Amino acid sequence: MKKTFLLVAALAATSTLLAQDDLVIYGAGLMAGKMNGLKDFKPYIQGQKTIIYATGAISKDATEIVDKIKNDNLSQFGKDVPFYYFEAGLDYDKLGFFSKKMLKMMYNSLKKKTDKTAEEIGMMEAIAHSHNYAKESDILPLIETVKQS
Repeated sequence: MKKTFLLVAALAATSTLLAQDDLVIYGAGLMAGKMNGLKDFKPYIQGQKTIIYATGAISKDATEIVDKIKNDNLSQFGKDVPFYYFEAGLDYDKLGFFSKKMLKMMYNSLKKKTDKTAEEIGMMEAIAHSHNYAKESDILPLIETVKQS
């Protein structure tokens, strides 16, 4: 089985490489629950086994939110695509004006809500300030899936 690992910077330039591979792994950060670039990536998958992972600021323990992220983003791929979510973090210093403003508006909207769910409280905590909860050990299940592929 041919496995190629590459950072997909320009999908059009790598489409020939992707077509030759048996396994393709796609990972992206989340913004407002959507995986960056996923819809642009889908046309380049032509029957290969695919593994998808997302990174974000939401706690991996917020299972309802993580399940919604998976369902919303992977609906176009089918149920057999392995999906992993990695809690990473948020760095306000690296965000652009629009992204910062959007997150602050979301935070303030949640803050005003009187009957918050546990997930909403977790989301508020996740976007309140910059943080990084990434752990190298979190990627081990994905690595096992790759080894078994």
